[in-house]
Amino acid sequence: MAARGKPVNLLPPSEFESSFWGKFLKWAVSGGRYIIIVTELIVILAFLSRFKLDKEISELNEEIQGKVSVLEAELPIEKEFRGQQRKLSAADEILNSRYQAGSTLDKLAERVSEEVKLSSVDMGRQVIKVEANSLGEQGLGQLLSGLSIDPTWKSVELSQIQEEPLTGIKFILEITL
Repeated sequence: MAARGKPVNLLPPSEFESSFWGKFLKWAVSGGRYIIIVTELIVILAFLSRFKLDKEISELNEEIQGKVSVLEAELPIEKEFRGQQRKLSAADEILNSRYQAGSTLDKLAERVSEEVKLSSVDMGRQVIKVEANSLGEQGLGQLLSGLSIDPTWKSVELSQIQEEPLTGIKFILEITL
């Protein structure tokens, strides 16, 4: 058997084969077809992966719908629970403010001497208004100085003062917490 050698081309080479477009056409016919095949394979894989992704999306949507149904079923219990939490926090706030009012009144009572009689105490969140009578100036002075040096009170103001013959000195204090 004879060995294969170089192919014999009896036609003279044309100018087109040696030009850019000729070389490009020769490459496109031989090597370019592999690129086209690879590109087609990529497109087919993308098309097939679309089915897988659609299946995953539908499964995730079903899972979400299941969780939404559970949450909707639990909604009345959740509302009741949150309502109870609001009631408990309101009760806790009331209890804490009552305790503070009691301790504030105790601190005020510590400063009142025997000469001073309290007529009324109006307590707000920031201001305490005290109406009282004192038998003498010394009792009023002790009360004012005692309240003024106590760091619990931001300010102590004597808003009204009158001297009455039967009850002594009638005055109104405004104490800022």
